[in-house]
Amino acid sequence: ETAASHEWEPTPDRFVIGLQTCIADNDAAAEDLMGPALEYQFGVLSGTFNAEKRRIASQEPGYGYSPVEESPPTLRQRLDHDMLLCGSPRTVAGQIEHLRDRLGVGVICTHFQIGNMPHDAVRRGMALFAEHIRPAYPVTQPVKVSS
Repeated sequence: ETAASHEWEPTPDRFVIGLQTCIADNDAAAEDLMGPALEYQFGVLSGTFNAEKRRIASQEPGYGYSPVEESPPTLRQRLDHDMLLCGSPRTVAGQIEHLRDRLGVGVICTHFQIGNMPHDAVRRGMALFAEHIRPAYPVTQPVKVSS
């Protein structure tokens, strides 16, 4: 609506979404990798940050946790609400198409290294993406690299 009010109709390539991504040979294997990695990321890696936020919240009126921070969504909730990409190559390809249709995004930034996910699982997920998903999305503009 804001773009239209300025007489601009943005195309999908103007919208970007970043999503944590885990691709494995099947859905169950991907979920088995993603669940603990998310728990580690938000429970351990964010621990110092969260402790400091709690300290500030106790001393500063009007400052506090968001509902998501107070009660982080489960892996199933994240999947159900399109908050990440997780599954077999076929499942993830379907999730990408769903997001494109639902949100109109043209660029999806995938984050494969999550929490303490094993390096070999990250590399395998990237390889599955490159082999089975990426070919369906040809680059329509040359990639510009700044020096």
